[in-house]
Amino acid sequence: MLNLLPVVGFGCPLWLMAAGFLAVYLYSRRTGQLLPVRQGMKIGWITGIFSFVIYAVVFTILFVSTGGFSSLNPEQMRDLAFFNMNVEETLKLMQDPVVQAIGILLSLFFLFVVFTLIPVLGGAIGARVMQKD
Repeated sequence: MLNLLPVVGFGCPLWLMAAGFLAVYLYSRRTGQLLPVRQGMKIGWITGIFSFVIYAVVFTILFVSTGGFSSLNPEQMRDLAFFNMNVEETLKLMQDPVVQAIGILLSLFFLFVVFTLIPVLGGAIGARVMQKD
């Protein structure tokens, strides 16, 4: 949930890693079991799946409510012109529903990868730290 707050750090990978770590810590504390690293990674992955679902719903709602790519402001249009792109053709292309759907799917795929891999790392670290030597 901290990833959704712009003040705290929008999309900060440390929050995702901390979520995986915290999930393993709370599981170990509640059950009294020390998890191997592989199990910690699984719990981190499950945490990442839940985080992704929450974030994907919010992302999709915001994308649809703002009008998607079709609501670019003049400053964003100037940014496109900076990259030597034909602004009119680019805006026409971005208003195509197929291009918008592909953009949403690619964004969601990228978010899925990020939101599952980073908590896996946090879960592995959590399981390793919780082990007694």
